[in-house]
Amino acid sequence: YAAAQLDRPAEAAELAEIGRARWLDQAIQLAAVRGSALSADIKAAVDEAHATVLELERRELELLGQGVTGAVRDLENYFGIAFGTSAKVRLTADPHGEEAKTRAELAEVRARLQSAHENLCRLLNSISDDNLLSKRPGAAQIKETARQAGFPIAYLLSSVWGSVAIMVREEVEVVPLPGLLRSAVQDLLYGGNGYISLLAEPTSQRLDASLRAIQATLDAHVFPPLTAWCRDTGTTAVGVIGLGDFGLLPIQVSSVPAGLDLHVLPSARALRLSLDRRQSHDAETKSLLTIGDPGSDGLRPLPFAGVESSVISALFKTGGASVTDLSTTPTVALVEQELSSVTHVHLACHGTFRPFSPLNSVVHLGGSEQLQVERLLRPALKLVNAQLVILSACNSASGERLRTPDEAIGFPAAVLAAGARTVVAAQWEVSDAVTLLLIHRFCREVLAGASAARALANAQRWLMGVGVTEIGVAIDQMQSSLAEEPRSRRLLEEFKNEIGAMGTAVPFADPSYWAGFVCVGA
Repeated sequence: YAAAQLDRPAEAAELAEIGRARWLDQAIQLAAVRGSALSADIKAAVDEAHATVLELERRELELLGQGVTGAVRDLENYFGIAFGTSAKVRLTADPHGEEAKTRAELAEVRARLQSAHENLCRLLNSISDDNLLSKRPGAAQIKETARQAGFPIAYLLSSVWGSVAIMVREEVEVVPLPGLLRSAVQDLLYGGNGYISLLAEPTSQRLDASLRAIQATLDAHVFPPLTAWCRDTGTTAVGVIGLGDFGLLPIQVSSVPAGLDLHVLPSARALRLSLDRRQSHDAETKSLLTIGDPGSDGLRPLPFAGVESSVISALFKTGGASVTDLSTTPTVALVEQELSSVTHVHLACHGTFRPFSPLNSVVHLGGSEQLQVERLLRPALKLVNAQLVILSACNSASGERLRTPDEAIGFPAAVLAAGARTVVAAQWEVSDAVTLLLIHRFCREVLAGASAARALANAQRWLMGVGVTEIGVAIDQMQSSLAEEPRSRRLLEEFKNEIGAMGTAVPFADPSYWAGFVCVGA
C-alpha cells in the first residue's frame, strides 16, 4: 500500500505477488524436476525427500484428528452440522494416558517434519538449472502474463489507511477504492455475522445475510472504480487476486456487470502456469470424464450429483463429445488411466482440501478410495490435456482459513499445478440439487462456445433471477435427456414439485445458492 501511495506502482505489483500460494511454487518445481533431463539419482533423491514430507504431514493430520475433536469433525463431515459451534466438548480425564501419548507423538512428528522440509528445500535449492526453479515474477513478467492472458491482473489490497486495486497490463496503475478500510473487511469476515465462521453452516440464513453484506460492500467500494477503469480501458475481462483479508472474501458475490468476465486467481504465477498449458483444442473433439455421487464411505450421499453427472454426459454427447462415466466404478486406477487423455473433467463428489498439506488433499471416490492431489503430479502431470475441470459439490475451500489466509482457493490451485488450464470450483457446499441447475446451465454455455468465466457468470445471473416456470422448463429438458434413467427422472420430478411448493417467484435469488462457484485460471 505504501509503494502504491508513493507512486511506485511496479514495485507495488511485485510486493503484492510475494508470498502468494507458496506451496504451489514447490509443486510446480517438483513437477519440473520430474519431467526434466536431470539424472535419475537426483530425481530419486527429490522424490524420496518429498515422500517423507508427505508421509509426516499425513501422520500429523491423523494425530490432529484423533480423540474427541476428531470424532466431532467426522460427524460434521457426514451430517453437515457444525457441532463445534453449538456444543462444547471437554475431555475431563485421561486414565490411560492416551491423550498425553498423542501429544508427545505429535511433537515428535512435527520436529521430524521440520527437518524433512528443510532437507527437501536444500535439495531443490541445490539444483542450478534456472528453468526448473520457481522464480518470483517481477513487474515485467507479470505484465507479460497479463498480455498473454488477454486481460489485466488486479491485486486487491486493504490496509488500515485505505484500499487500492493494483492494475497490471501494459503498464501498472493504482486505482483507489475509496471509503474501504481493512477494519471493514475484517468485520465482514470475522464479525458477528462473519463469513468465515458461517461457512460451516452453508444452509443457514445467517450466511445469506453475511453474503449480502459482502455484496453491498463490494458493490459500493470495489467494483464501481474497478469497472469504471475497465470501461475506460476497453477491458472485458479481469483476473482478480485478493491479498490477505481481501483474499478470503468471495468477490464473485458482487454485482459484476454483464460483459465483464471475472477470473479469480491464486497468483500471477498460477495464471502463468495455466497459460503455459493452454493448447488449441477448439477444432478437436471434446472428451469428458465424469463422476457423480460415487458413494464415498463416511460421507453423506449426493443423489443429485449422480443426476448431474448423467445430465452433463448427455449434453456432451449431444455436442459430439466422447464421454467416460466412472460414477459406478470410480477406482483410483481407472480415474488416473482416463485423466491424461480427456479435455474436460467433471467431478460431482466430495473433496477435502488440507491447508497444512495441500498435496495431501483428496477427491473422495467410491468406498474408501481417494484420489490424492499429489498423485496428479507424478510421474507426469495427469491433467495436462484438460481445458476445463469442474469440481461440483466438492468441499474445495479450506476449512481452516484463519490459519492459511492466502490459500483460500487452494484446491483449484492444486488442480492447476496438475496441468489443468481452467478450474471451476465451489467455495462452500450448496444443495446438490441447486448445483445441478447451475452446472447444467454453465455447461450449455461452454458447449455453445463461451469461455468458462463468461459461462459461469451467465449461469449465475440466470440462477439468481430465474422464475419457477423457467426452472420447470429446464428440468423438463433434463428429464427428456434421461429417458432410460427412471430414478434420475423421479428425483428431478420431486425437485420440480418442491420448487413449486416454495411459494417464491424467484426461489434461488439468495447469494448462497449461486455465488459459491469461482472460475480459476485462464
